[in-house]
Amino acid sequence: MPGQEILTKRESEIARAYVDGLSHKEIAERLCIAPATVRTHLNSIYRKLGVRTKMQLLKEIGAADVEPEPRRPVRRMALIAVAVLLVSLVAGLVLMPGNRMVASVSAPPSISNLPSVAVLPFAFSQADAEKTAFVTAVARDMVTDLSQFSTVLVYAADTTFAYAAQGMSPLEIAGQLGARYVVSGDAQWHGKTVRVNVQLYEAATSKTVWAERFERPADDLLVLQNEIVTEVVRLVGIADGANSKLRASELSRVQRMPTASLAAYDHFLNGLVLFESYRAEETLQSITEFDRALEIDPLYGRAHAYAGWAYLQDFRNGWSDAPEQSLLEAERRAEKAIEIDPHDPYGHWTMGAIRLYQRRHEQSLAAYQQAIDLNPNNAEMLVHLGWALTYAGEPDKGIEFIESAMERNPRYPGWYLWDLAFAHLVAGRYAETAEVMERRSPKTTGTYELLALAYAKLGRTEEAEAAREKVLAAAPQTSVARTERVEPFLRPKDLEHYLDLMRNAGFPEDSAAPL
Repeated sequence: MPGQEILTKRESEIARAYVDGLSHKEIAERLCIAPATVRTHLNSIYRKLGVRTKMQLLKEIGAADVEPEPRRPVRRMALIAVAVLLVSLVAGLVLMPGNRMVASVSAPPSISNLPSVAVLPFAFSQADAEKTAFVTAVARDMVTDLSQFSTVLVYAADTTFAYAAQGMSPLEIAGQLGARYVVSGDAQWHGKTVRVNVQLYEAATSKTVWAERFERPADDLLVLQNEIVTEVVRLVGIADGANSKLRASELSRVQRMPTASLAAYDHFLNGLVLFESYRAEETLQSITEFDRALEIDPLYGRAHAYAGWAYLQDFRNGWSDAPEQSLLEAERRAEKAIEIDPHDPYGHWTMGAIRLYQRRHEQSLAAYQQAIDLNPNNAEMLVHLGWALTYAGEPDKGIEFIESAMERNPRYPGWYLWDLAFAHLVAGRYAETAEVMERRSPKTTGTYELLALAYAKLGRTEEAEAAREKVLAAAPQTSVARTERVEPFLRPKDLEHYLDLMRNAGFPEDSAAPL
Protein backbone atom coordinates (compact mmCIF):
# COMPACT_ATOMS: atom_id res chain seq x y z
CA MET A 1 0.00 0.00 0.00
CA PRO A 2 1.23 3.53 -0.67
CA GLY A 3 2.80 5.14 2.39
CA GLN A 4 2.98 1.93 4.44
CA GLU A 5 6.49 0.90 3.45
CA ILE A 6 8.01 3.36 5.98
CA LEU A 7 5.83 2.11 8.84
CA THR A 8 6.58 -0.81 11.12
CA LYS A 9 4.23 -3.79 11.08
CA ARG A 10 2.60 -2.66 14.33
CA GLU A 11 2.22 0.91 13.04
CA SER A 12 0.61 -0.37 9.84
CA GLU A 13 -1.89 -2.41 11.88
CA ILE A 14 -2.78 0.61 14.00
CA ALA A 15 -3.05 2.98 11.03
CA ARG A 16 -5.33 0.58 9.17
CA ALA A 17 -7.58 0.04 12.20
CA TYR A 18 -7.76 3.78 12.87
CA VAL A 19 -8.87 4.76 9.36
CA ASP A 20 -11.34 1.85 9.42
CA GLY A 21 -13.13 3.68 12.22
CA LEU A 22 -11.96 1.87 15.35
CA SER A 23 -11.48 3.96 18.47
CA HIS A 24 -8.20 4.04 20.40
CA LYS A 25 -9.77 1.77 23.01
CA GLU A 26 -10.97 -0.75 20.40
CA ILE A 27 -7.54 -0.81 18.72
CA ALA A 28 -5.91 -1.33 22.13
CA GLU A 29 -8.22 -4.27 22.87
CA ARG A 30 -7.52 -5.84 19.48
CA LEU A 31 -3.74 -5.57 19.84
CA CYS A 32 -3.57 -6.13 23.62
CA ILE A 33 -1.89 -2.80 24.33
CA ALA A 34 -2.84 0.32 26.32
CA PRO A 35 -5.00 3.02 24.68
CA ALA A 36 -2.28 5.56 25.47
CA THR A 37 0.22 3.42 23.53
CA VAL A 38 -2.10 3.56 20.52
CA ARG A 39 -2.03 7.35 20.75
CA THR A 40 1.77 7.37 20.88
CA HIS A 41 2.02 5.11 17.82
CA LEU A 42 -0.44 7.33 15.91
CA ASN A 43 1.69 10.39 16.70
CA SER A 44 4.69 8.56 15.22
CA ILE A 45 2.64 7.47 12.17
CA TYR A 46 1.47 11.03 11.50
CA ARG A 47 5.05 12.33 11.73
CA LYS A 48 6.50 9.64 9.45
CA LEU A 49 3.85 10.16 6.77
CA GLY A 50 3.70 13.94 7.11
CA VAL A 51 -0.07 13.98 7.64
CA ARG A 52 -2.28 15.84 10.14
CA THR A 53 -5.78 14.41 9.70
CA LYS A 54 -7.47 11.02 9.41
CA MET A 55 -8.53 11.89 5.84
CA GLN A 56 -4.89 12.53 4.84
CA LEU A 57 -3.85 9.30 6.55
CA LEU A 58 -6.43 7.34 4.55
CA LYS A 59 -5.08 8.84 1.30
CA GLU A 60 -1.53 7.86 2.28
CA ILE A 61 -2.15 4.24 3.22
CA GLY A 62 -4.89 3.56 0.67
CA ALA A 63 -8.11 1.60 0.98
CA ALA A 64 -8.18 -1.69 2.84
CA ASP A 65 -7.33 -4.68 0.68
CA VAL A 66 -7.65 -7.34 3.37
CA GLU A 67 -10.36 -8.29 5.77
CA PRO A 68 -9.79 -6.90 9.26
CA GLU A 69 -8.48 -9.42 11.75
CA PRO A 70 -11.43 -11.05 13.55
CA ARG A 71 -11.66 -10.55 17.27
CA ARG A 72 -10.98 -13.58 19.40
CA PRO A 73 -14.19 -15.26 20.61
CA VAL A 74 -14.79 -15.14 24.36
CA ARG A 75 -16.89 -17.76 26.07
CA ARG A 76 -20.09 -16.54 27.70
CA MET A 77 -19.24 -18.09 31.07
CA ALA A 78 -15.84 -16.41 31.00
CA LEU A 79 -17.53 -13.07 30.39
CA ILE A 80 -19.87 -13.65 33.31
CA ALA A 81 -16.94 -14.53 35.57
CA VAL A 82 -15.09 -11.39 34.55
CA ALA A 83 -18.21 -9.30 35.17
CA VAL A 84 -18.65 -10.77 38.66
CA LEU A 85 -14.99 -10.13 39.41
CA LEU A 86 -15.24 -6.53 38.26
CA VAL A 87 -18.34 -5.91 40.37
CA SER A 88 -16.54 -7.34 43.39
CA LEU A 89 -13.49 -5.18 42.76
CA VAL A 90 -15.56 -2.03 42.36
CA ALA A 91 -17.48 -2.79 45.53
CA GLY A 92 -14.20 -3.31 47.34
CA LEU A 93 -12.87 0.01 46.08
CA VAL A 94 -15.97 1.84 47.23
CA LEU A 95 -15.81 0.31 50.72
CA MET A 96 -12.06 0.40 51.18
CA PRO A 97 -10.84 3.36 53.28
CA GLY A 98 -8.86 6.00 51.37
CA ASN A 99 -10.37 5.04 48.00
CA ARG A 100 -13.25 7.49 47.55
CA MET A 101 -14.90 7.21 44.17
CA VAL A 102 -15.23 10.43 42.23
CA ALA A 103 -18.42 11.51 40.48
CA SER A 104 -19.48 9.40 37.53
CA VAL A 105 -18.34 10.85 34.20
CA SER A 106 -19.74 9.58 30.93
CA ALA A 107 -17.58 8.70 27.94
CA PRO A 108 -16.65 11.47 25.48
CA PRO A 109 -19.53 12.28 23.12
CA SER A 110 -19.37 10.19 19.95
CA ILE A 111 -18.78 11.95 16.66
CA SER A 112 -19.62 8.99 14.44
CA ASN A 113 -22.51 9.44 12.01
CA LEU A 114 -23.04 13.10 12.89
CA PRO A 115 -23.35 15.61 10.02
CA SER A 116 -20.15 17.66 10.21
CA VAL A 117 -19.90 21.41 9.60
CA ALA A 118 -16.88 23.63 8.98
CA VAL A 119 -17.58 27.32 9.70
CA LEU A 120 -15.13 29.67 7.97
CA PRO A 121 -14.27 33.23 9.00
CA PHE A 122 -16.57 35.72 7.32
CA ALA A 123 -14.93 37.90 4.67
CA PHE A 124 -14.78 41.64 5.26
CA SER A 125 -13.11 43.78 2.60
CA GLN A 126 -13.07 47.19 4.30
CA ALA A 127 -9.78 48.29 5.89
CA ASP A 128 -11.22 48.52 9.39
CA ALA A 129 -9.38 46.33 11.88
CA GLU A 130 -12.04 46.77 14.57
CA LYS A 131 -14.89 45.62 12.33
CA THR A 132 -12.81 42.80 10.89
CA ALA A 133 -12.14 41.54 14.41
CA PHE A 134 -15.84 41.82 15.21
CA VAL A 135 -16.94 39.87 12.12
CA THR A 136 -14.38 37.16 12.93
CA ALA A 137 -15.70 36.99 16.49
CA VAL A 138 -19.26 36.56 15.21
CA ALA A 139 -18.15 33.55 13.15
CA ARG A 140 -16.33 32.11 16.19
CA ASP A 141 -19.48 32.55 18.25
CA MET A 142 -21.39 30.69 15.56
CA VAL A 143 -19.02 27.75 16.12
CA THR A 144 -19.65 27.99 19.87
CA ASP A 145 -23.41 28.03 19.39
CA LEU A 146 -23.43 25.17 16.90
CA SER A 147 -21.31 23.03 19.22
CA GLN A 148 -24.22 23.04 21.70
CA PHE A 149 -26.17 20.69 19.42
CA SER A 150 -25.76 16.98 20.05
CA THR A 151 -26.97 16.21 16.50
CA VAL A 152 -24.29 18.26 14.70
CA LEU A 153 -20.48 18.08 14.77
CA VAL A 154 -18.90 21.48 14.22
CA TYR A 155 -15.12 21.70 13.89
CA ALA A 156 -13.35 24.10 16.23
CA ALA A 157 -12.64 27.60 14.97
CA ASP A 158 -8.92 27.14 15.72
CA THR A 159 -8.79 24.54 12.97
CA THR A 160 -10.99 26.06 10.26
CA PHE A 161 -9.60 29.57 10.75
CA ALA A 162 -6.00 28.31 10.60
CA TYR A 163 -6.66 26.55 7.30
CA ALA A 164 -8.39 29.67 5.92
CA ALA A 165 -5.38 31.80 6.91
CA GLN A 166 -3.21 29.56 4.71
CA GLY A 167 -5.27 30.57 1.69
CA MET A 168 -6.99 27.22 1.30
CA SER A 169 -10.34 27.23 -0.47
CA PRO A 170 -13.49 26.21 1.44
CA LEU A 171 -13.65 22.91 -0.44
CA GLU A 172 -9.98 22.18 0.29
CA ILE A 173 -10.62 22.82 3.97
CA ALA A 174 -13.63 20.52 3.93
CA GLY A 175 -11.51 17.84 2.24
CA GLN A 176 -8.79 18.11 4.88
CA LEU A 177 -11.33 17.70 7.67
CA GLY A 178 -13.76 15.35 6.00
CA ALA A 179 -16.54 17.89 6.67
CA ARG A 180 -19.89 17.30 5.00
CA TYR A 181 -21.00 20.93 4.99
CA VAL A 182 -19.31 24.34 4.83
CA VAL A 183 -20.68 27.65 6.10
CA SER A 184 -19.13 30.82 4.71
CA GLY A 185 -20.17 34.40 4.31
CA ASP A 186 -19.22 38.03 4.08
CA ALA A 187 -20.27 41.27 5.74
CA GLN A 188 -20.40 44.86 4.55
CA TRP A 189 -21.22 48.03 6.44
CA HIS A 190 -23.15 50.80 4.71
CA GLY A 191 -23.44 53.60 7.19
CA LYS A 192 -25.47 52.26 10.10
CA THR A 193 -26.66 49.26 8.10
CA VAL A 194 -24.91 45.91 7.79
CA ARG A 195 -25.41 43.49 4.93
CA VAL A 196 -24.47 39.86 5.56
CA ASN A 197 -24.43 37.14 2.92
CA VAL A 198 -24.36 33.57 4.24
CA GLN A 199 -24.28 30.31 2.36
CA LEU A 200 -24.28 26.66 3.32
CA TYR A 201 -23.16 24.13 0.75
CA GLU A 202 -22.40 20.44 0.55
CA ALA A 203 -18.66 19.86 0.26
CA ALA A 204 -18.75 16.67 -1.83
CA THR A 205 -20.93 18.13 -4.59
CA SER A 206 -20.29 21.90 -4.20
CA LYS A 207 -24.08 22.18 -4.24
CA THR A 208 -25.50 25.18 -2.42
CA VAL A 209 -27.99 23.94 0.17
CA TRP A 210 -29.02 27.36 1.44
CA ALA A 211 -28.06 30.98 0.81
CA GLU A 212 -29.50 34.10 2.34
CA ARG A 213 -28.81 37.83 2.37
CA PHE A 214 -29.56 39.77 5.52
CA GLU A 215 -29.67 43.54 5.71
CA ARG A 216 -30.28 44.94 9.14
CA PRO A 217 -29.36 47.85 11.39
CA ALA A 218 -25.87 47.25 12.77
CA ASP A 219 -27.32 47.06 16.29
CA ASP A 220 -29.19 43.88 15.28
CA LEU A 221 -26.12 41.92 14.24
CA LEU A 222 -26.11 39.69 17.34
CA VAL A 223 -29.78 38.88 16.83
CA LEU A 224 -29.00 38.08 13.22
CA GLN A 225 -26.23 35.69 14.30
CA ASN A 226 -28.75 33.65 16.31
CA GLU A 227 -31.11 33.46 13.34
CA ILE A 228 -28.32 32.18 11.08
CA VAL A 229 -27.23 29.51 13.58
CA THR A 230 -30.79 28.29 14.05
CA GLU A 231 -31.30 27.99 10.30
CA VAL A 232 -28.01 26.16 9.73
CA VAL A 233 -28.82 23.63 12.45
CA ARG A 234 -32.31 23.12 11.07
CA LEU A 235 -30.81 22.29 7.68
CA VAL A 236 -27.95 19.98 8.68
CA GLY A 237 -29.30 18.34 11.84
CA ILE A 238 -30.55 14.79 11.90
CA ALA A 239 -34.15 14.89 10.68
CA ASP A 240 -35.41 12.25 13.11
CA GLY A 241 -34.54 14.48 16.04
CA ALA A 242 -35.91 17.68 14.59
CA ASN A 243 -39.09 17.70 16.68
CA SER A 244 -37.80 16.04 19.79
CA LYS A 245 -37.78 17.67 23.20
CA LEU A 246 -33.99 17.46 23.18
CA ARG A 247 -33.76 19.36 19.91
CA ALA A 248 -36.20 22.00 21.16
CA SER A 249 -34.14 22.40 24.32
CA GLU A 250 -30.92 22.83 22.33
CA LEU A 251 -32.52 25.43 20.06
CA SER A 252 -33.83 27.38 23.03
CA ARG A 253 -30.34 27.49 24.54
CA VAL A 254 -28.87 29.05 21.40
CA GLN A 255 -31.72 31.50 21.06
CA ARG A 256 -31.10 32.69 24.63
CA MET A 257 -28.50 35.34 23.71
CA PRO A 258 -25.67 36.06 26.20
CA THR A 259 -26.15 39.78 25.52
CA ALA A 260 -27.99 41.97 23.04
CA SER A 261 -25.66 44.94 23.61
CA LEU A 262 -22.95 45.46 21.01
CA ALA A 263 -21.09 47.76 23.40
CA ALA A 264 -21.03 45.08 26.11
CA TYR A 265 -20.01 42.47 23.52
CA ASP A 266 -17.16 44.70 22.36
CA HIS A 267 -15.75 44.97 25.91
CA PHE A 268 -16.17 41.21 26.33
CA LEU A 269 -14.14 40.57 23.16
CA ASN A 270 -11.42 42.94 24.35
CA GLY A 271 -11.34 41.03 27.64
CA LEU A 272 -11.15 37.72 25.85
CA VAL A 273 -8.08 38.78 23.85
CA LEU A 274 -6.34 39.94 27.03
CA PHE A 275 -7.36 36.81 28.98
CA GLU A 276 -6.00 34.47 26.30
CA SER A 277 -2.52 36.03 26.57
CA TYR A 278 -2.12 34.09 29.87
CA ARG A 279 0.14 36.80 31.30
CA ALA A 280 -0.28 38.45 34.70
CA GLU A 281 -0.79 42.08 33.66
CA GLU A 282 -3.08 41.27 30.73
CA THR A 283 -5.15 38.92 32.92
CA LEU A 284 -5.78 41.75 35.37
CA GLN A 285 -6.74 44.05 32.48
CA SER A 286 -9.15 41.42 31.16
CA ILE A 287 -11.12 41.56 34.42
CA THR A 288 -11.53 45.31 33.91
CA GLU A 289 -12.93 44.73 30.42
CA PHE A 290 -15.32 42.01 31.59
CA ASP A 291 -16.54 44.34 34.34
CA ARG A 292 -17.10 47.13 31.81
CA ALA A 293 -19.28 44.74 29.84
CA LEU A 294 -21.21 43.99 33.03
CA GLU A 295 -21.70 47.70 33.74
CA ILE A 296 -23.52 47.94 30.41
CA ASP A 297 -25.36 44.61 30.75
CA PRO A 298 -25.48 43.31 34.36
CA LEU A 299 -27.06 40.06 33.09
CA TYR A 300 -24.11 39.16 30.84
CA GLY A 301 -23.40 35.85 32.60
CA ARG A 302 -20.57 34.81 30.31
CA ALA A 303 -18.59 37.92 31.29
CA HIS A 304 -18.85 36.81 34.93
CA ALA A 305 -17.69 33.32 33.93
CA TYR A 306 -14.54 34.57 32.21
CA ALA A 307 -13.82 37.06 35.00
CA GLY A 308 -13.98 34.07 37.36
CA TRP A 309 -11.46 32.20 35.24
CA ALA A 310 -9.17 35.26 35.25
CA TYR A 311 -9.26 35.37 39.06
CA LEU A 312 -8.51 31.64 39.13
CA GLN A 313 -5.47 32.19 36.89
CA ASP A 314 -4.34 34.88 39.33
CA PHE A 315 -4.53 32.26 42.09
CA ARG A 316 -3.04 29.23 40.39
CA ASN A 317 -0.09 31.03 38.76
CA GLY A 318 1.07 32.76 41.94
CA TRP A 319 0.42 36.26 40.55
CA SER A 320 -1.84 37.40 43.38
CA ASP A 321 -0.71 39.03 46.63
CA ALA A 322 -3.89 37.59 48.20
CA PRO A 323 -4.33 34.19 46.50
CA GLU A 324 -7.13 32.89 48.73
CA GLN A 325 -9.12 36.08 48.11
CA SER A 326 -8.63 35.60 44.35
CA LEU A 327 -9.99 32.06 44.64
CA LEU A 328 -13.03 33.26 46.61
CA GLU A 329 -13.75 35.96 44.03
CA ALA A 330 -13.42 33.39 41.23
CA GLU A 331 -16.03 31.24 42.98
CA ARG A 332 -18.38 34.22 43.46
CA ARG A 333 -18.16 35.11 39.77
CA ALA A 334 -18.86 31.54 38.65
CA GLU A 335 -21.84 31.30 40.97
CA LYS A 336 -23.16 34.59 39.56
CA ALA A 337 -22.76 33.34 35.98
CA ILE A 338 -24.74 30.16 36.77
CA GLU A 339 -27.40 32.14 38.64
CA ILE A 340 -27.91 34.46 35.65
CA ASP A 341 -28.12 31.64 33.10
CA PRO A 342 -27.87 28.03 34.31
CA HIS A 343 -28.18 26.88 30.66
CA ASP A 344 -25.00 28.65 29.55
CA PRO A 345 -22.11 26.14 29.71
CA TYR A 346 -19.42 28.69 30.52
CA GLY A 347 -20.46 29.24 34.13
CA HIS A 348 -20.31 25.48 34.80
CA TRP A 349 -16.98 25.27 32.92
CA THR A 350 -15.45 27.93 35.17
CA MET A 351 -16.92 26.32 38.27
CA GLY A 352 -15.38 22.98 37.30
CA ALA A 353 -11.89 24.49 37.42
CA ILE A 354 -12.57 26.36 40.68
CA ARG A 355 -13.91 23.26 42.42
CA LEU A 356 -10.81 21.39 41.24
CA TYR A 357 -8.48 23.86 42.98
CA GLN A 358 -10.70 23.73 46.05
CA ARG A 359 -10.06 19.96 45.98
CA ARG A 360 -13.78 19.27 45.68
CA HIS A 361 -13.23 16.74 42.94
CA GLU A 362 -16.70 15.22 42.74
CA GLN A 363 -18.23 18.68 42.32
CA SER A 364 -15.53 19.63 39.81
CA LEU A 365 -16.24 16.65 37.57
CA ALA A 366 -19.98 17.16 37.91
CA ALA A 367 -19.65 20.81 36.85
CA TYR A 368 -17.51 19.89 33.85
CA GLN A 369 -19.97 17.16 32.88
CA GLN A 370 -22.79 19.70 33.06
CA ALA A 371 -20.85 22.06 30.80
CA ILE A 372 -20.33 19.29 28.25
CA ASP A 373 -23.96 18.19 28.43
CA LEU A 374 -24.85 21.76 27.47
CA ASN A 375 -22.10 22.02 24.83
CA PRO A 376 -21.21 18.45 23.76
CA ASN A 377 -18.81 19.32 20.93
CA ASN A 378 -16.80 22.08 22.61
CA ALA A 379 -13.22 20.83 22.31
CA GLU A 380 -11.79 23.05 25.05
CA MET A 381 -14.30 21.83 27.61
CA LEU A 382 -13.50 18.23 26.71
CA VAL A 383 -9.79 18.87 27.30
CA HIS A 384 -10.54 20.52 30.63
CA LEU A 385 -12.59 17.54 31.78
CA GLY A 386 -9.67 15.30 30.79
CA TRP A 387 -7.35 17.51 32.87
CA ALA A 388 -9.68 17.27 35.89
CA LEU A 389 -9.91 13.48 35.51
CA THR A 390 -6.10 13.27 35.59
CA TYR A 391 -6.03 15.12 38.91
CA ALA A 392 -8.82 12.81 40.14
CA GLY A 393 -6.58 9.78 39.60
CA GLU A 394 -7.94 8.69 36.20
CA PRO A 395 -5.31 9.81 33.67
CA ASP A 396 -6.20 7.19 31.04
CA LYS A 397 -9.85 8.24 31.07
CA GLY A 398 -8.62 11.82 30.90
CA ILE A 399 -6.65 11.00 27.76
CA GLU A 400 -9.84 9.70 26.12
CA PHE A 401 -11.44 13.13 26.52
CA ILE A 402 -8.31 14.97 25.36
CA GLU A 403 -8.04 12.80 22.25
CA SER A 404 -11.75 13.32 21.57
CA ALA A 405 -11.12 17.08 21.66
CA MET A 406 -8.21 16.70 19.23
CA GLU A 407 -10.53 14.97 16.76
CA ARG A 408 -12.87 17.95 16.89
CA ASN A 409 -9.99 20.43 16.66
CA PRO A 410 -7.20 18.90 14.54
CA ARG A 411 -5.26 22.19 14.52
CA TYR A 412 -5.42 22.35 18.30
CA PRO A 413 -3.40 24.87 20.35
CA GLY A 414 -0.30 23.75 22.20
CA TRP A 415 -1.94 23.59 25.62
CA TYR A 416 -3.87 20.49 24.53
CA LEU A 417 -0.48 18.76 24.30
CA TRP A 418 0.42 19.89 27.81
CA ASP A 419 -2.73 18.29 29.23
CA LEU A 420 -2.01 15.10 27.26
CA ALA A 421 1.61 14.96 28.47
CA PHE A 422 0.55 15.68 32.06
CA ALA A 423 -1.83 12.70 31.97
CA HIS A 424 0.98 10.45 30.67
CA LEU A 425 3.29 11.73 33.42
CA VAL A 426 0.77 11.02 36.19
CA ALA A 427 0.32 7.53 34.71
CA GLY A 428 4.10 6.99 34.89
CA ARG A 429 4.73 7.03 31.12
CA TYR A 430 7.79 9.31 31.02
CA ALA A 431 8.91 8.57 27.45
CA GLU A 432 5.44 9.46 26.16
CA THR A 433 5.48 12.65 28.28
CA ALA A 434 8.78 13.74 26.75
CA GLU A 435 7.70 12.82 23.23
CA VAL A 436 4.48 14.86 23.48
CA MET A 437 6.16 17.91 25.02
CA GLU A 438 8.96 17.89 22.46
CA ARG A 439 6.28 18.42 19.80
CA ARG A 440 4.93 21.55 21.50
CA SER A 441 6.07 24.78 19.88
CA PRO A 442 6.60 27.40 21.15
CA LYS A 443 7.46 25.90 24.49
CA THR A 444 6.11 27.46 27.68
CA THR A 445 7.30 27.36 31.29
CA GLY A 446 4.83 24.53 31.94
CA THR A 447 6.27 22.63 28.98
CA TYR A 448 9.80 22.84 30.37
CA GLU A 449 8.60 21.71 33.80
CA LEU A 450 7.11 18.49 32.43
CA LEU A 451 10.20 17.96 30.25
CA ALA A 452 12.49 18.40 33.26
CA LEU A 453 10.54 15.80 35.25
CA ALA A 454 10.40 13.31 32.38
CA TYR A 455 14.02 13.78 31.27
CA ALA A 456 15.33 13.29 34.82
CA LYS A 457 13.38 10.05 35.17
CA LEU A 458 14.65 8.86 31.79
CA GLY A 459 18.27 9.55 32.77
CA ARG A 460 18.66 12.45 30.31
CA THR A 461 20.38 14.51 32.99
CA GLU A 462 21.78 17.43 30.98
CA GLU A 463 18.48 17.99 29.20
CA ALA A 464 16.64 17.84 32.52
CA GLU A 465 18.94 20.45 34.06
CA ALA A 466 18.55 22.78 31.08
CA ALA A 467 14.75 22.49 31.20
CA ARG A 468 14.69 23.06 34.99
CA GLU A 469 16.77 26.23 34.68
CA LYS A 470 14.37 27.62 32.08
CA VAL A 471 11.49 27.06 34.51
CA LEU A 472 13.24 28.73 37.45
CA ALA A 473 14.34 31.69 35.34
CA ALA A 474 10.75 32.37 34.22
CA ALA A 475 8.95 31.29 37.44
CA PRO A 476 11.32 31.55 40.43
CA GLN A 477 8.42 30.73 42.80
CA THR A 478 8.46 27.13 41.54
CA SER A 479 9.34 24.74 44.36
CA VAL A 480 8.37 21.41 45.84
CA ALA A 481 6.69 23.11 48.80
CA ARG A 482 4.59 25.46 46.64
CA THR A 483 3.54 22.58 44.38
CA GLU A 484 2.44 20.61 47.44
CA ARG A 485 0.27 23.54 48.56
CA VAL A 486 -1.30 24.30 45.18
CA GLU A 487 -1.54 21.15 43.02
CA PRO A 488 -5.02 19.62 43.51
CA PHE A 489 -4.37 15.89 43.28
CA LEU A 490 -7.13 13.74 44.78
CA ARG A 491 -4.93 10.76 45.60
CA PRO A 492 -2.02 11.34 48.03
CA LYS A 493 0.08 8.86 46.05
CA ASP A 494 -0.27 10.97 42.87
CA LEU A 495 0.87 14.09 44.72
CA GLU A 496 3.82 12.25 46.27
CA HIS A 497 4.71 10.85 42.85
CA TYR A 498 4.77 14.36 41.36
CA LEU A 499 6.78 15.81 44.27
CA ASP A 500 9.31 12.96 44.01
CA LEU A 501 9.69 13.72 40.30
CA MET A 502 10.39 17.38 41.14
CA ARG A 503 13.01 16.42 43.70
CA ASN A 504 14.58 13.98 41.25
CA ALA A 505 14.78 16.79 38.67
CA GLY A 506 16.54 19.09 41.16
CA PHE A 507 13.81 21.65 41.86
CA PRO A 508 14.29 23.53 45.16
CA GLU A 509 12.45 22.25 48.20
CA ASP A 510 11.16 25.75 49.01
CA SER A 511 11.35 29.27 47.61
CA ALA A 512 11.27 32.79 48.97
CA ALA A 513 8.76 33.75 46.26
CA PRO A 514 5.13 34.23 47.44
CA LEU A 515 2.42 31.62 46.85
